[in-house]
Amino acid sequence: VASIAPRRACARSLLSETIAFGMWARSWKWGVPCAIALSVVLGPTLAKHDPSCAATRSGTDTAGLDSALFQVRALASKIEVVGEGLDVDLESPSAIQSGDSIYLKSHVGHFVTVMADGRVHAEWNHRGEWEKILIERADGAPGAIPPGTAVFLTSWNFKRITVEGTAVHAKWDHRGEWQKLTIERTGGEGPVLEGDEVFFKGWTGNYIDVNGPFPAGGIQARWNHRGDWQGLTVERTAAWKTGVEPQTQPPTEQQTEIPAFPSELSDPLRRRESDARFLIQATFGPTRSALKELEGQQYSAWIWNQIGRPIESHRQYYRERVNPRSSRDPTLEAKVGSARTRCGYGSRWLSFALSLGDLKKRISVRDNEILVEGVLRTEIDPAYVGNSILAPGNCTDVPPPWWERNGHTCQSKLTSMRWACVDDYYVERRLCQQSCFDTGFRYSSEDDCSRGWPSLNFDGYICRVEEAIGGWVQLSEDSDCKTSFLVLVNPGIWLPSAGLSTDAAAQFHPLRAGVLVLTQALSSCSLSDFMRSDTEALGRFYKFDSRLELVQNSLEAPASSSTGGSCPAVPRTFLNEENCRILPGCAPLSIENALFFLNLSTLELFHTVGGRYVYAITGLRTTSSPCGLLSRWRRLDCTAEACAETSLGGGQADAIALGLQDEEEAGWLRDIDVECQDVPPNAVVKVNTEIFQHVHLQEHNVYDFTDWVDSHPGGKTHIRKWAQRGFQLEFPELHEMS
Repeated sequence: VASIAPRRACARSLLSETIAFGMWARSWKWGVPCAIALSVVLGPTLAKHDPSCAATRSGTDTAGLDSALFQVRALASKIEVVGEGLDVDLESPSAIQSGDSIYLKSHVGHFVTVMADGRVHAEWNHRGEWEKILIERADGAPGAIPPGTAVFLTSWNFKRITVEGTAVHAKWDHRGEWQKLTIERTGGEGPVLEGDEVFFKGWTGNYIDVNGPFPAGGIQARWNHRGDWQGLTVERTAAWKTGVEPQTQPPTEQQTEIPAFPSELSDPLRRRESDARFLIQATFGPTRSALKELEGQQYSAWIWNQIGRPIESHRQYYRERVNPRSSRDPTLEAKVGSARTRCGYGSRWLSFALSLGDLKKRISVRDNEILVEGVLRTEIDPAYVGNSILAPGNCTDVPPPWWERNGHTCQSKLTSMRWACVDDYYVERRLCQQSCFDTGFRYSSEDDCSRGWPSLNFDGYICRVEEAIGGWVQLSEDSDCKTSFLVLVNPGIWLPSAGLSTDAAAQFHPLRAGVLVLTQALSSCSLSDFMRSDTEALGRFYKFDSRLELVQNSLEAPASSSTGGSCPAVPRTFLNEENCRILPGCAPLSIENALFFLNLSTLELFHTVGGRYVYAITGLRTTSSPCGLLSRWRRLDCTAEACAETSLGGGQADAIALGLQDEEEAGWLRDIDVECQDVPPNAVVKVNTEIFQHVHLQEHNVYDFTDWVDSHPGGKTHIRKWAQRGFQLEFPELHEMS
């Protein structure tokens, strides 16, 4: 319901604005009437479309203006507009509109059908769900579709008909060039009408045709001419409604209730299937609890109830449940969370030897052992039983007869395997079984056309992995995974010589086949990188899969400085503007490189600006000789402290002095690696006119002690006090250096 001045020019602006605003309400269950009326008060904002509209408005005051009722519905993919005093031209009912649900009938009387696996054919004369196709203009424009327009054809499973070479399928939901089809018609002017014979031209310049050499009713795109095989008759799938009775009374300002849906008005005994369809359109999908909640409610009341609920964050919901793998970049990992421990709640364990986390890693197979990055992953059972896989079979590589007649083999047609290996004709006859296996398409989960793991000697890289016992695995001798492929199946982990036993206290839940999740943290835990569990099978072996536990950062509980300055940051939006703030220690959204000196002034800024307790540490005691390893030396102030040189023989003092002299640019604190013998810790040597003393290697290092404030056994005060003492922490003499 929108309150506007009853001017025709303004009405056209409102119509276009309302249609654009309500586009999200379109029903994607074609053939099923669906209506959603949006309560919108656009008011004077529409003046931007037509300056003449401004004459009927004064600022934002719309009181006293005449009103007209607009009702915008996506009903059988047709927009209806009912209003008082509006000059709105409706399209001809017989014209096919962008967004219509249609059937495409071939010259043999069969309809274009999309199978669940994406295969497209015209073998049946049904008019069912699998034959319904949504036609849309590729440019996104509404209205009729004239010949020469690029369109998308979307199937019942939301995949789009695609031309890939000469093959035609509906396996992808892309909106690319391969999915664009130019619709053409023989003769006649104006838009494409219901009952017209049309032709669809793919990006290759060839037209979609029906009735290939095999199988009968097959659909391809082989030729660039328009004949009987290329012609398809358009039929609309739903009844076409041309209008409704106009409203006799304009709405009042208080009239804000969403009108009831057509199914509520026409079906007093609403079916459960209708409720499920509504939830498919209005939510992420129906559940038993959602269906029960909807019982006894009007759909409009349900929508208002949803609008009145508090805002919930998808990001928060996601972060509480996601279980990502640990990053190979420790710096990045520290910004989003921390690694789950083996004995912590939610730790994940895999029974298959290779996982997606192993991609591009080095693999070595020797002496019936598999090593990943030099670490044993599993032993190989020559009888295959221990690894829970079947022995490889004898696979054939027989091409289809029309390939043989043209002198082709399965190997010579490897580029066609992507579509051939999923075709029912190939699967039923197991054509090109070996080649399909080698390219990643197996006719069944039990197909193993590999040479097998036993007695294999191989060094290379892991290129592709299917995460399951018996899953498809591709290896290569090339680190870029472009040549020299070796295809095998993913073995189960088998470590009979490791002496592993089950942990009776560990309770696991099978997340999916081959994956366990620890359901309760263990206070006393003996789990190592590998363990055994009886959850899925008696004594099965599992490997710990390192995962991240993300830090909490929600509107109610934003991330704080206790995370060590690694707060996950998000942009400020209208949803979080009341809660979004920069907390002490949290990094900004963008970080730039900057050069600064670590002096007392800088350490003070860490505290006053970031709230961090960053100190230089002194008073560390060393008991190690500076010889043969990196050592640190501090220049002494002989006016304030003793400067007695240590007596060193055999040129030891000269060697140390020479090393310190080479590091002159380092200033008063120098690190050197010098060859010497029998030089005691804390030795003092002279370098020209200066005196240096050997100190602990971490003496005067700078550390962030913020997290230690709450963890210090002696209390917070003993850590915080150094912020008032020059940001230089003196290590207590009574504390052990360990």
